[in-house]
Amino acid sequence: MYLKETMNFKNIFSILPLILISSLLFIAPLFAQSATGHVMPAEQGPPPVLTEEENAALTAFYGKNLIIFYSVTGNTQDLANIIQSFTKGDLYRIDTVETYPTGEDLIPYAKKERDELRVPTLKGDPPNLADYEYIFFGTPVWFHDIPPATLLFLGQTDFKGKKIIPFVTAGGGPGDSIATITANVRNGQVLNPKLLTRYTSLAKDEIQKDVAFWLSTIMNSASTGH
Repeated sequence: MYLKETMNFKNIFSILPLILISSLLFIAPLFAQSATGHVMPAEQGPPPVLTEEENAALTAFYGKNLIIFYSVTGNTQDLANIIQSFTKGDLYRIDTVETYPTGEDLIPYAKKERDELRVPTLKGDPPNLADYEYIFFGTPVWFHDIPPATLLFLGQTDFKGKKIIPFVTAGGGPGDSIATITANVRNGQVLNPKLLTRYTSLAKDEIQKDVAFWLSTIMNSASTGH
């Protein structure tokens, strides 16, 4: 399953990383949004798609986790909120001084930024990663790769001793996004085994079920050492 963030195999949902794409999908935010450059803790419980025991197991496994994301149109942010609803992690939004357009104007703007090798300026204080073991890292895919803002954040961040779980949103395939994230995570372990693919346009509750299964698979894989 894929959530369309902006730009550019059956609706795909991965074991690790999570890659979600659909032609068009709107998800109402489940939580208050994280302020720019500020970590916001979870405040609500998970959606009712797991048993109380399963929810407790997920919460215990991920412990104090952080969900870092970059989102212009809101889809990656919506997915980060769904992950947060299960893991009760803290949210940190990557943001820029520059204001990006949305809708049809975003594609030519982003293309010009890429062609001119422009580098945006990040806004806000970087997150303190000291208290986290698992860090989810979410980004849209623009022109088959991650946006400049996401790449810049990775270049400025030391993930020493952390386990990084990527998730991306796109209008097409993941392109080089996961390879780029993996290559630019400094001193951290990027979790990235097999992909399980599937295609369809999913409703919000179906996405919640897939995210719950994805998170459970990560937990079970770590428990068995696979």
